[in-house]
Amino acid sequence: MSDRKPDSMSWNSWIDQQIEASRAQGEFDDLPGRGQPIPDLNNTDEMWWVRSLMAREGVDLLPDTLRLRREVEKALEELPTLINERAVREAFEALNAHIRSVNLGRREGPPSNVKPFDIEAVVERWRAARQAAIDARDAAAATSPGGAPTPSEAERPPWALIAAALGAPLGLAALLYWALG
Repeated sequence: MSDRKPDSMSWNSWIDQQIEASRAQGEFDDLPGRGQPIPDLNNTDEMWWVRSLMAREGVDLLPDTLRLRREVEKALEELPTLINERAVREAFEALNAHIRSVNLGRREGPPSNVKPFDIEAVVERWRAARQAAIDARDAAAATSPGGAPTPSEAERPPWALIAAALGAPLGLAALLYWALG
């Protein structure tokens, strides 16, 4: 078939003819997503494609003050997963520097009411949560048959023990143990 549309043929019939010829040759047989539903086909949101593009590209249009609140919530959620006191101090010192930067600058959006953290109070909170997790683990080991940990538990790597004590994912605990030494 020629690449140009014949003058005697309408655009619709010429395009339909090319599609049918390609289908007959099997050019549509191995397309990705074949036989699967089209995502968001019934979405009534007019801006669905903008939202999906922003999510896919990691674009965040929140004002700095609201983004800071999200970062504070995330840091507090991740506090139990931090492996040692130095990591807690470094993480929250960096967060405090960011809080001060946002609070001192002129920003769009609502004003920031986030105060810097008391590092010593955060470390004490981390220690208490860590000790509670260790006590819970020891209590569970004491009430289990045999009482003491099995040799295989005693030979577990340190990051596995930390992950078990804090309830953190093993991979995250290993990565933090390796990175923070």
